[in-house]
Amino acid sequence: MYLINLETSGNQAYIFASNKLRNITGASELLYRVGTKYVERALKTVSGREFSVKNITDEKPIEDENSPDFEAVIATSGKALLLARDRESAKRFITEWSRIIADEAPGVDALAVCSQSSFDVRAGIDEYMKVFRETEREMTLLRINEGSSLSRFQRIPVTSECVYSGLPASFVEDGRPISEKSLAQRKASKDSEIGSRMKKLFPGNASEKILDGLDGLEGLDWLAVIHADGNGLGQLFINLGDYVKKLAGEKATGRDYINYYRKFSSALDEISWAAFNKTVWEIWGNTEPLIIPIVVGGDDLTAVMDGYESLRFAERFMINFCNGTQKNEDTKMILESSGIKNLGMCAGISIAKPHFPFSQSYSLAEELMKSAKRVKTQYGADSIAMDFHILYDSSVSSLSDIRGKMTIGDRILTQKPYVISQGQTLAQAASDEWQISHDYGKFTKAVEALKSLPSSQAHGVRDDLFAQMRETQESEWQFLLSSYPGLKDAWKDVQGDLKLYTKINADEYSTVFLDALEMMKFLDDKENQTE
Repeated sequence: MYLINLETSGNQAYIFASNKLRNITGASELLYRVGTKYVERALKTVSGREFSVKNITDEKPIEDENSPDFEAVIATSGKALLLARDRESAKRFITEWSRIIADEAPGVDALAVCSQSSFDVRAGIDEYMKVFRETEREMTLLRINEGSSLSRFQRIPVTSECVYSGLPASFVEDGRPISEKSLAQRKASKDSEIGSRMKKLFPGNASEKILDGLDGLEGLDWLAVIHADGNGLGQLFINLGDYVKKLAGEKATGRDYINYYRKFSSALDEISWAAFNKTVWEIWGNTEPLIIPIVVGGDDLTAVMDGYESLRFAERFMINFCNGTQKNEDTKMILESSGIKNLGMCAGISIAKPHFPFSQSYSLAEELMKSAKRVKTQYGADSIAMDFHILYDSSVSSLSDIRGKMTIGDRILTQKPYVISQGQTLAQAASDEWQISHDYGKFTKAVEALKSLPSSQAHGVRDDLFAQMRETQESEWQFLLSSYPGLKDAWKDVQGDLKLYTKINADEYSTVFLDALEMMKFLDDKENQTE
């Protein structure tokens, strides 16, 4: 048989090209359909066969002339792998799938290739992997040679500009010029398909009205973009053939690999959906959830939500997801074969005012997530960590610029990222200093401690952090502690020596104070949240 490999690229640029939540939500929905609903429809048109993403683990395999012409290995948001009995059938499928995308999802950058070589699924795993790598190489070459998706929207002759995307307008919606791309996104955010998909993500009846609250979410004081990603999953898939041989024996076939791959991928989707659902319930219960999921699947989460709940949500989601990978049998067997008990995860959280461009906020969240992944070198890939930042300055350029301003002389005015859970497969023994200065529990205790310090005094300490010598700051901090016994008792829980700074090596110090001060209102009770 032959392998069809299809996927999208430039996903985040496509999703966050607009600063309107309805466009962002619709763009995410269209990317989801590329690898799922559009695959279902193309298969039905070409082969007359009904196929459902929901039942992918029950796929009937291609075995003889009486079996289907196609078999889906995986079908998920923006990505699918299918087996075809012959190349002509594969070409017909790719043509129909491409036509649907061009008609219904203009602007999506999607490609599909069929392997030049055929393979026998009953042969060893290596034969399947050889064909898979062939399709990956072909897709890379196609992407290098193809033009940008923006080249499909030419401005000749001169046209009006879309109010949402800046692309040439093709229609008028409510008296405003709008492009084909934006119109497709906005339609996708309103139709019944997205509503039915939301039911799996939200508990109770929340999904029925969640998309009606988009405008309300844009009216919040602070909006957060959360981007979370599993640790080491890419390497797990690279080495999956070795793990399948451990589970099925050295003579494991391509069919064995496909079955394990399909179950593992499907289980990850189910775990992430369940973790999202559970976390929404833990944070909001029966009240209306202030969150819009953009990407939920595999080991990825991207969401736009109420900034005040963002740290709590990220912490609980990552814990629920990682615990889920330990309990699910289809993921557990692969993880144990790789030598770990559960996946780890890291998150980046960018909190900004609603008018701040979503694309920049997402880019910062992605950088923050990568910063949090430093935990892998200290505690191993099965650790959980997060990094976060509040954007007050609209001219922010990069995380390195932001953190560069936090280093003054021998002191670092932040202890991010913070470790929520240490892994059990240590990459290297973390130093005591690193462990103490990046502990999330210590950070939350510092937040609670500073609640007993008057705001004027807290901001006075903040100003001194940037202006005075460390020794002077320490002296004034000790005087402040003696003036506020409640703060002193609480700070002893944070740092036993009652100092403002933690020594992290021979000539460098860091403090949790600024991190705790800026996040107080985001970890406070709702009734105490103020500007």
